[in-house]
Amino acid sequence: GVCFAEGGQSSTGSVLRWAKGILSDGSTLTYKELDGEAEATPVGADGVLALETFQGSRTPRTDAKARGAFIGLSLSHTRGHLWRALMEAVCLGTRSCIEGLAEAGHPATEILIAGGACRSAFWLQMHADACGLPVVVCEFQDAPLLGCAILASVGAGIYASVEEAVENMVRVSRRVEPDPGRAKEYKRLFGVYKEMSGAVKPLVHELSRIRGGAAQQSQTISPSLLSADWSDLASEISQCEHSDVTHLHCDVFDGVEIPDPNTLTFGPGMIRAIRRRTKLSLDVHLVVKNPASYIDVMAECGCNCLIIQFETFGEEKREELRACCEAIRRSGMRCGVCLAPKTPASAISEELSAGLLDVVDILTVEPCFAKQEIQLEALAKVRAIKELAQGADVRVIVDGGINDKTVRQAFKSGADTLVSGSYVFGHRGGVKAGVESLLKMR
Repeated sequence: GVCFAEGGQSSTGSVLRWAKGILSDGSTLTYKELDGEAEATPVGADGVLALETFQGSRTPRTDAKARGAFIGLSLSHTRGHLWRALMEAVCLGTRSCIEGLAEAGHPATEILIAGGACRSAFWLQMHADACGLPVVVCEFQDAPLLGCAILASVGAGIYASVEEAVENMVRVSRRVEPDPGRAKEYKRLFGVYKEMSGAVKPLVHELSRIRGGAAQQSQTISPSLLSADWSDLASEISQCEHSDVTHLHCDVFDGVEIPDPNTLTFGPGMIRAIRRRTKLSLDVHLVVKNPASYIDVMAECGCNCLIIQFETFGEEKREELRACCEAIRRSGMRCGVCLAPKTPASAISEELSAGLLDVVDILTVEPCFAKQEIQLEALAKVRAIKELAQGADVRVIVDGGINDKTVRQAFKSGADTLVSGSYVFGHRGGVKAGVESLLKMR
């Protein structure tokens, strides 16, 4: 049999059709005229970069929530700059697919282009330049129709095999070679393109929760790095990057606040290293003797949300708790408070009423120890927290014991984020498969 490795882009020509409708404002503006305006601008569209993932991303990262974007716009940019940026985004997306396939063991030496792109010599050259590979155009450019004709010719006995039919029916019309100078410029631009797609992921996922103007929070999974393979943490984080997640959960325990040497995890240096490896949002759960002393360094390390343990303060240190929450928010991080299984939701009613909290982490297991069974009675606190929040945008996390047996009940509780460690990182299909199996239970 014949096998092939497939990669694809969800939006290519459709992005330009959308843009033409927006930019032409009902006039008779043609694609050729828009190409002319774009060709008058330099590689990189004078600092404007776009993402073509208007309908999600397929290759090399599958992300149904991915969306298009522009960055670098100024008042000096014109319609031609926008058009070029979108054309370049499609080409850079093609390069991303090609590199993804190459990493999987399927390198390409040329690009065979069919369809509407063949009608634009400018875009064909851009594909060659942006991908650094020759572009081949065939005499007959309707590839699906030609494929049908090839199969029909074999079925009718005109040719003895598909290979023979292809040899006789697929004929090259022209070959477009990459320009070395522009290829070098695009190589540099591609590095920025890849950074941009990773950087906007948490933002567009967050926007997907409020699309349409309503606070429609989609329930998500947050992998807990406490259960990851620390000897290969970079690989574990990479697997999370390629999964349908927006947050990573990091437990920073000092082994003193909970007096057990097994509760010592890692500190700011590890958070800094994790941040270098990912653009995902980092929720850092802090169980230490003096939480306030960690605020500035955690902000500097790239923590997005700092979650402090309520029991570190308790009722007798209420003012210290509030001061700590205020300091976290002043640092630019979101502020969270975590409740141990036996602590009631009412314990933080004052902080919720004062609008000090962005996140509440409800522990359904005792803190720091992996592979514990979930304490299902703690799930009742989710609804209680949402009632105490009185409509405020507070993300409620359920943390601990989440697996394929417990996830449905946890989702039904109304939690926004479920933290899963042992199940996700121990899944035989890998992190992505583990996350997908949990999300199917929503």
